[in-house]
Amino acid sequence: MSDAAVLLPYHIAFGIETTLICIGNAFTMSVFWNQRHSLRRASSLFSLLVISLERACAVIWPFRHLIARIRIYVTSILMVWLAGFCVATVNGLAVCGLVSHLTSFSFNSCTFFICLCLVLATYLTIRRHLRNIPPVCTVGTQIENSSTTA
Repeated sequence: MSDAAVLLPYHIAFGIETTLICIGNAFTMSVFWNQRHSLRRASSLFSLLVISLERACAVIWPFRHLIARIRIYVTSILMVWLAGFCVATVNGLAVCGLVSHLTSFSFNSCTFFICLCLVLATYLTIRRHLRNIPPVCTVGTQIENSSTTA
């Protein structure tokens, strides 16, 4: 069996998944856009990466995060869509025979591995940052305990 025959079901499933994700994202964006006055600002793999980076900014630089412009969020959404389009393009080229299926599979695997590593690094950075901040109630309790013992 050739590489193309082995990876063809993978590419078909990935193409269907990509199409459904794009339709779902377009539907979600239209709902948020049409009902944005009644929704609060709320906080696929590329989306998880952007969400983890957004959370890291909120924890590490909370005041900058509060005054962030909508342009930053729009740029983040466009970057997620661009990354998804690049992955879908490579898969499409593999199905057409312009790129080998093994190259397409390697590109997807590397892309997803890099995203997972970045998400892990982001959450480890958040954890390290939160461990270095002393809790407010602990500091107050220590002050009260030291004044009562003196």
